[in-house]
Amino acid sequence: MTIIKGHVCKMCGGLLNIDHDRQVYVCPFCGVTYDYEYFREDDVMEVARRALMRAEFGSAKEAFRFVLQKDPHNFEALRGIFLCSIRWKRMDPILNNENIHFSDKQRDLVYAIDNCLPEHRDYFEKICEAVRINKAYKESFLEVKSVDDRKKSEERTLRELNDDLVTAGHFYITVADHLGGFIAPSDETMSTKVLVILLYLFVNFVVSGLFIIFALTYFLGWWVPIVAAIIIAPLIVLYQKSKKKRIAQIDSSITSCQCRISDLTTELRKKKTQSNKLHLSYKENAQEILDSDPLKKKDEEQSDDEEVDEE
Repeated sequence: MTIIKGHVCKMCGGLLNIDHDRQVYVCPFCGVTYDYEYFREDDVMEVARRALMRAEFGSAKEAFRFVLQKDPHNFEALRGIFLCSIRWKRMDPILNNENIHFSDKQRDLVYAIDNCLPEHRDYFEKICEAVRINKAYKESFLEVKSVDDRKKSEERTLRELNDDLVTAGHFYITVADHLGGFIAPSDETMSTKVLVILLYLFVNFVVSGLFIIFALTYFLGWWVPIVAAIIIAPLIVLYQKSKKKRIAQIDSSITSCQCRISDLTTELRKKKTQSNKLHLSYKENAQEILDSDPLKKKDEEQSDDEEVDEE
């Protein structure tokens, strides 16, 4: 690799060590020393840039580290190592919050903050802030989804209760309720069949009962319908009370369900507002990171200087 060759002694081929105090490269085998300028930083930086653009993150990271050995505060090298760690070619992907897969405690990001020049610290801290905002946004988004799912569940329950209220007055529905679990609520087809059977049996029961009453009246006298009325009347009263109780229960459940839906709607509106604000804040922060790029500003200043010189 190019960078490793840059560490090789030209005399014996041994790998060079760096003497930071003397600011030189030292060959531990033959003792020859080389000045830092012997290996041009600009050349190494260009190698690092090309490797990064080709997504050769390992080579690029090693090149950037070589630059930092000579210039520990070099902004481009510090950011380059961070980009290699998160496997980005440039900072543009930060505009899409879905690309954030690292935390604000990412090792090379923290290292950049600790070792950069004071004028560059704000840039790296904005990256940390973007990561924190994105984390809060994702948590808020999950809360919105959770509240929305609960609201949809309550709305389904409300529709079912309204259907129950419509059918609560039918005799066969009330009878089915009294049967206590005879109808499987999860099987609508089976429930319908059972209800039809109950209705059929009820009609047959009424017709058969009337026939028997008339026959007994004919043979035994008029006291038979009176006795039948005394027996049937309490059953009718019991049925009416049961139906009213069932309707009252459904009305109460509907009222409670509507209150819960109203509360969830209010909560959902607040959660969405909060989530949208976080998302907007992230977008603004990400754009600020790109706009405040020190290298971009440096290029713009050089371009302005060249225009002034031409004039």
